[in-house]
Amino acid sequence: MRKARRTSWIAIAWAGMAFAAPWQAAAAARVEGDGPVPRLIAEINELRARHALPALDVSATLSRSSERFAAWQMTTDRFAHAERIRAGGHWAALGEAIAIHRGWRARVGATVRRWSRSPSHAALLLSPAFEAAGAGVSRGRYGRGLATIWVLHLARR
Repeated sequence: MRKARRTSWIAIAWAGMAFAAPWQAAAAARVEGDGPVPRLIAEINELRARHALPALDVSATLSRSSERFAAWQMTTDRFAHAERIRAGGHWAALGEAIAIHRGWRARVGATVRRWSRSPSHAALLLSPAFEAAGAGVSRGRYGRGLATIWVLHLARR
């Protein structure tokens, strides 16, 4: 199905959990830096702290799966949830949030705010069941304009 043109933000969360194939376990690692992806995870952890929830560990495998899926959506001009989250590691449960907006600016704060104001997104971000996360962002030509696509993968070991 081709993506529909929109002039407003589209943000969709899959609050249900998908089950991952048991692949090689990945150690959670802190991502340092001031790029958009570390800032997104930091803002989500700040939101969780305001709700007395523990911070999410940053997983290299979840980050790679998020990055790959964001890039795939951009190159195929499709914006939809994955039928199955393909993340390496032994995860008991996985969740996904995706967002898209026009333009190349990352808009980290706006993305987290929109997710936190959506009941299904907030349930996902504030779920105590998740303990690890990875995020990916892709910027480029989408349809007839420029867009930024975010993918957030959350997991429980």
